[in-house]
Amino acid sequence: MPRLPLFPLNTVVFPGGRLPLRIFEPRYKQLLKDCLESDRTMGIVLIKSGLEVGGPAEPYSIGTQCRIDELGAPAAGAIPLTLVGERRFRISSLDRSLPYLVGEVAMLRDEDDPEAGLAAEALRPVAQKYVRLLFASQGEYRGQIDLPGDPATLSDLAGTLLYDQTPELRQTVLEAEPLSARLRLMTRALERSARTIEKKIMRSGPGRGPTTFGLN
Repeated sequence: MPRLPLFPLNTVVFPGGRLPLRIFEPRYKQLLKDCLESDRTMGIVLIKSGLEVGGPAEPYSIGTQCRIDELGAPAAGAIPLTLVGERRFRISSLDRSLPYLVGEVAMLRDEDDPEAGLAAEALRPVAQKYVRLLFASQGEYRGQIDLPGDPATLSDLAGTLLYDQTPELRQTVLEAEPLSARLRLMTRALERSARTIEKKIMRSGPGRGPTTFGLN
């Protein structure tokens, strides 16, 4: 069973999502050094209890393996980097003998799910509407957005759209099995977000600034 360095944070990353970080704690600088000397991957896991900075943390058992995509020059004692989510995993056991956590993990794959295709079809127009509203709220107007046809790939993309949801809800979505259940959770979450954006637009009109979202 593979071993993966773990970085507990108060956030959730989905496969395909990008996560900018600034590493300044010695334990995580050591983790970064070890990752760079290995395969440049680490596991991002949501903190279940404990501290993000300066103390121990107990992570949820399911997280996302991420790869170091960009690495900046150290500045003011911190190292900037950007991670890209690759695959979900489940922690089987934890090793606390190093300055940082290491997990024995099993990589998760989406099994054949006869309902996933229908769930993906239900998600697709909701994701389209959400993206259009998100751009419109910033004064940008877009037509139809190309979305993946494969349900698993669509699930990964939709996960990256949930950045305005609570970490706990995003974790619930990340953990959901089978794939059709994850797609349905995403559909409901994006429907709520779309309604919120619609209300904001109706109250104040479209914004003028750039969006924070972009299709990768």
